[in-house]
Amino acid sequence: MNMLVKNPMATDHTVSSALHYPPSSGIADTLKAVVGDFAEDVATHFPYPHTELFTQPFSRIQLLGVRLALKKKCQFSYRDTINVRWNVATKQIFDHKVFGLKNILSKLPKTMLTKNQYLALVRVLESPKTQKFLWQTPEIPSSMIEALDALQPALHTAHILKHVSTREEAVLLARIARNNNTKALANRLKNKPSRHQFYSELSDFFFSNLGRFQQGPEIDDPRITPIQNAEQLVAFANHMKNCLRNYVSEGLDGERSYYKFSGTVDVAISIERRIDGRFIINEMESVSNNPFPDEVREQVVEIFAKHGIEDCSQRYMHWIDKISGTLCQLGSFSTDDASGISKAATFALCKIPTSYGEN
Repeated sequence: MNMLVKNPMATDHTVSSALHYPPSSGIADTLKAVVGDFAEDVATHFPYPHTELFTQPFSRIQLLGVRLALKKKCQFSYRDTINVRWNVATKQIFDHKVFGLKNILSKLPKTMLTKNQYLALVRVLESPKTQKFLWQTPEIPSSMIEALDALQPALHTAHILKHVSTREEAVLLARIARNNNTKALANRLKNKPSRHQFYSELSDFFFSNLGRFQQGPEIDDPRITPIQNAEQLVAFANHMKNCLRNYVSEGLDGERSYYKFSGTVDVAISIERRIDGRFIINEMESVSNNPFPDEVREQVVEIFAKHGIEDCSQRYMHWIDKISGTLCQLGSFSTDDASGISKAATFALCKIPTSYGEN
C-alpha cells in the first residue's frame, strides 16, 4: 500500500489528455515534444506508437525521467518503471525517502526535464525541509529546481523563491550567504512584497558582513563620530541621503576614513591620506549634498586642524562644475555604451543637491 501523502490540490493528468492528440496524428513528434533529450532512450523502451507511455500519469513519466537521468539500475526494466507499484519503484530509484514524492512530481512541467535538472531535483530532495516546501508549492517550474539547487536549504522558502527566479540570482544569493548565518538571512528576507525591498535588505546584509574599515586618524572631540564599518556607512548614507554607500571599498582598503559631525546640521566628512603621509579632508557634505552654514564648516575645519589634518575639500571641483563636466561627457558616449552612460548619469545625480531647481 502506498503510504505517501497526496495533496488534493495537485493534478496528475496523462500526457494524452493534456496534448489532445488523436491516435492517428504524428505521435513520434509528440514523443519528442514531451520527453525532449530523452526521446531516443524512451523510444528504445517504448516503441512506436509509444501509447503505453502516453497513457501514464505525469508523475510516472517524471519518475522515468529521474531514472533515465540517474541511469539507475533496478530490479525491474525501464519499461516497468511505469507499471510496478509506486513505493517499489521509488525505493529503488531514490536512495532516501521523499515525503510526498508523487505529489511533487505531478507539479513539475508537463514535459520531461533535462538530465541536469533531474540531477538537481534529486539533490534538493535530500533535504526534508525542501521536500515539505515543494509539497506545499502549487507549481514547480524547472527554474525553481535550478534555483533551489544553488541555494542552501535554509533559504528554501516561499519568501525567497518569490523573488529569486533564476539560477544566476540564486548563485549570487548563495555566495552572499556563504560563511554567514543563513537562517538569520532567511528571517531578514521574510515578508518583502517587492523585489526592490528584497534586494535592499539583501544589500544591507551584504554590507553588514564586510568587516571593519581600516582605522583612520583618531579625532578627540565629542562632536565627531568615526564610521567604523560598511554597515554604519550605509546607514549614515541613508540618513544623509547621499551616495556615501558607493565608497565602501575605499573604507575597506584604507584609502579613506569617514566621520560624522553632529552640530546644528549633520556633516559627512571624508579623510584621505596623501602620498607624503599627511591626512587631508577631501570632502564635506551636508544632508542631500545641500550647502551648509560657513560657521559649521569652520567648526569642522578647526577640530581637524587641531589633529594636523588640513581641509582641502573646497579645492576639489564644485558640484556645479562636476555636473557640467559630466553632461559634456554624456554627450560623447555612444548610445551602445549603456554601462558608461549609466555610471556617468549616476555620478551626476549624486552631486545634485535637493535644493536645485527650487528658485
